[in-house]
Amino acid sequence: ADKTGWFRRPNNKEAAKSDDDVPTLAGVGVVFRAARNGDGDLRVVAVAPDGPAKESGKVFSGQKLIEIEGTKVAGLDNSDIAGLILGAPGSEVELVLENEEGDVHSVILTRQARIHKEVSPA
Repeated sequence: ADKTGWFRRPNNKEAAKSDDDVPTLAGVGVVFRAARNGDGDLRVVAVAPDGPAKESGKVFSGQKLIEIEGTKVAGLDNSDIAGLILGAPGSEVELVLENEEGDVHSVILTRQARIHKEVSPA
């Protein structure tokens, strides 16, 4: 299953919005997927072209997610991971990633909400 760092509005729209129709949770523009080798590693499979991860220049497809905010992700389920990545728009989250050569680095990203509204002609 995909694990995403973008906010996705749940079925209960009221749980995901404040009174002014702004999402209360935001992500960093990364999609993770369990590695096919069966070891449980989460790998970056997509980076949104307009998201904080892409803008950082430090998050790339194929990288292994090691930690979120100091919490090791090995063994965590989707909801735990989403709970660590998602947060208030404008807040920061630290990810620790490992590239395919085994080099480990951290990146601090500012969460960004994606608001999909229908645009009407003026």
